[in-house]
Amino acid sequence: MILFNSDPRGYLALGFVFGAVSFFRGFRVYREYKLIEDTPHIRIAGAPMGLVRVRGVAQPTDTILSPVSRTPCCFYRVVIKQWREGGKNAGFEQLRTDADGRRFHVADDSGKILVDLHGAEFDLVQTAMRILDGTSDSPSATMAQLDAVIAGRLPGAYVPPSEHELRDYVSYSGIKGVTRWIGDKLDTHSLDEPVKEQTRQAFLTLLREMSPPDSNSPAIPLDTMRKMFQARAASGDPHAVQILNAFEEYSAFLEAEAVHMRSMDASDGKYKLIEYCVLPDVNYEIVGTCMDNPDAADPSDHSMIAKGREESTFQISWKSAGQVEIELRNRAMLLIFGGAAASIACLYFILSFSRLL
Repeated sequence: MILFNSDPRGYLALGFVFGAVSFFRGFRVYREYKLIEDTPHIRIAGAPMGLVRVRGVAQPTDTILSPVSRTPCCFYRVVIKQWREGGKNAGFEQLRTDADGRRFHVADDSGKILVDLHGAEFDLVQTAMRILDGTSDSPSATMAQLDAVIAGRLPGAYVPPSEHELRDYVSYSGIKGVTRWIGDKLDTHSLDEPVKEQTRQAFLTLLREMSPPDSNSPAIPLDTMRKMFQARAASGDPHAVQILNAFEEYSAFLEAEAVHMRSMDASDGKYKLIEYCVLPDVNYEIVGTCMDNPDAADPSDHSMIAKGREESTFQISWKSAGQVEIELRNRAMLLIFGGAAASIACLYFILSFSRLL
């Protein structure tokens, strides 16, 4: 095999592929840079339908608590890394990313607009970093508050999540990611037949109930969920009947995913959690698609900024407009020229070792 240490051509081939991928990815980043550079800032009150670029202060109707630091925020993003053994190459490798939160407004001196950050790219300030290695003995925040009440004391100062709670969160983030991915796939493909489309919508509702947006506790077991919906359907709840029909139609699919979810248990192993938050009353630069808000309950919320179906560019940053553009341009140049140089160098050495030069 050419991957033996005595013959580096296997590694050089991997380097060539990596360089080529970086080269073409650089052009995608450069396109994004030019798109953002050519999109002028507009006042929020005058935002038209389509790609827009605005800057405003985050104003949530209510906040959620981030999972790692319990910081009140509009939206959070957590990068989850897992320790991989490998001798000299041992270290943390990215396992997955969990991003979630609620819709919130951004406002400037002209008005405000709703923002849904699901699917966005994030450039935010880090709010916390935790290592889960079995050495932490911090108590559960819930138990600490309960102990205070039982003892007749006022709840004490802030207590960070315990390692056990954060391991539960790591496991649940994988489950939530799977259910959201399934939901996103179904959400982009409506069905022609009304009955099947109704079942699809009910199944999406089921997935949302399996994965509530502001919960960091494990999902409900499938058998428990089935019994719960059977009881609701028996009581005459028509919504529960639809969900139960969807549950039965997709039962094999759900069972297969449940097996995959159980493999995401994080009860042991070493993890690093890096958290970033969109904080209230902070200015942010947002580039995304302005579209009609199908769930508008207030006339002032008839439109919102979210990830578009036609134009996927969607990002939020705490940096200034100039910094955003400069960093995108530099990243694009590094990927294009660095990727090209790596591929050419690796190809040269492959040909040299193969005695073709």
